[in-house]
Amino acid sequence: MYGGYVGKLWNVLEQKLGFRTEYRVVAPDVGTGTENNGSWNGVVGMVVRGEVDVALELYSMTSKRLAVVDFSSAVYYDRFYMFVRRLDGREVGWKGLVAPFDWRMWMLLVFLAVVTFTYLCFARLVGRSFDVITPSEALLHSPVYIACCIFGILFCSQGHATAPRCVSWRAVLIGAHVAGVVLAAAYSGRLVASITVRYHRLPFASLEGLLATDYRLGVKKDSAEYNVLQHADGGPMRQAFATRVSHDARSHPVTDLEGLRRLCSDARYAFVTAAKLARHAATRLNCSVAQVPEPFMQGDGHLALAPGRPYARVLDHYLRRLRGSGVMQKLFADAFRSPASHTEPTPSPVDLPSAAAAFQCLAAGAAAAAALLGLELALALRRPRGRAAPRRPRRHVVDLTPFHTSRDFLPRRSKRSPASSPGPRTSRVLPFLPGGYAVQRSGGGSGNTALPHVGLEDVPSKEEYL
Repeated sequence: MYGGYVGKLWNVLEQKLGFRTEYRVVAPDVGTGTENNGSWNGVVGMVVRGEVDVALELYSMTSKRLAVVDFSSAVYYDRFYMFVRRLDGREVGWKGLVAPFDWRMWMLLVFLAVVTFTYLCFARLVGRSFDVITPSEALLHSPVYIACCIFGILFCSQGHATAPRCVSWRAVLIGAHVAGVVLAAAYSGRLVASITVRYHRLPFASLEGLLATDYRLGVKKDSAEYNVLQHADGGPMRQAFATRVSHDARSHPVTDLEGLRRLCSDARYAFVTAAKLARHAATRLNCSVAQVPEPFMQGDGHLALAPGRPYARVLDHYLRRLRGSGVMQKLFADAFRSPASHTEPTPSPVDLPSAAAAFQCLAAGAAAAAALLGLELALALRRPRGRAAPRRPRRHVVDLTPFHTSRDFLPRRSKRSPASSPGPRTSRVLPFLPGGYAVQRSGGGSGNTALPHVGLEDVPSKEEYL
């Protein structure tokens, strides 16, 4: 019994035709076989020399091989693709912060911010002219304050403490808040997904894309893929053979599994093989490989037969029957079925490079704040240190009604002549206000005259009164 897809297919032929087979196992490094000065080596050379009758391996037809051996009908159909090692596609750094939105979305955000800022400044000017916005509101909502509010609303989804009583102003702010909440949710979701979810990107998508990079192209030793590249008339295949494929046959992998394993050790290496074979061999690799979308070539596999054997037509007849009945397809599916994985997918932790952009923003903000602080201190030191300008007195209205006059608060009586003073008058000083004394006077015979509200700037100090 011989294993693998070809071996199982040959076992079915043994049962159908009733013959027995003597197997000769060759070393893996023997290779398929190439022509050197008219003589063939490898497995094809063994068939040419008559050492074996059939080579139980999948071979592609080439003009040189057809000249020395016979081939059975096709027992395998597949497309050949280039395979590369998967690369981590997460965006890190400053590019990762901008990646959630494309450039058109960012331009729309800037346009909305400019339009909103222009309208609010215009509404502030017009509202102040028609007394819709009070002077205190206009003074508080300066253009700088408006710009900060718009940035906080559209880009940070933040509000502000005050707003003028203008209805149109508040309507614009409500619309900006709604747009800011939606945009912040969309941006946050896309940013979190780009940081936490690992998706993979391809370095190129075609053979022309490979030629634009520094990747090397690998093919199996003595394979049809190498023959196609070698005899290409021109175009990308000819250029790839001249610049990307090694011409030293000893450096080519002998098997498809060996070529795929080179992808794990060399990140700048691409290997050409059949898609079904690569998917089956991927379970035995210690890295993850990706298939380039563009097909490299269409291929099929045949059995190599010794030329002139009478049983060749009989084998072709039964191979066609096995293909038509679906037996060949079932054997292929059983041979190349990937083992099921019962392991649960583990979440990928967020590493430091993925979150580096957030820390960079924090460091940039701290550096900008420190620079602005230094600028403010420098400007403050350049100002002339003269006598400070007098402060404008603050007006406080005080009710003096609850206070009663008392002899304890009386200062010395002013000496006035009877002519100048029609009646007895007393001056009473109430020392209850900081920085000054309130004065309450009473006229003779008419009772006390209370001053219900007195401003501090109208009240003399104690020294000035005495």
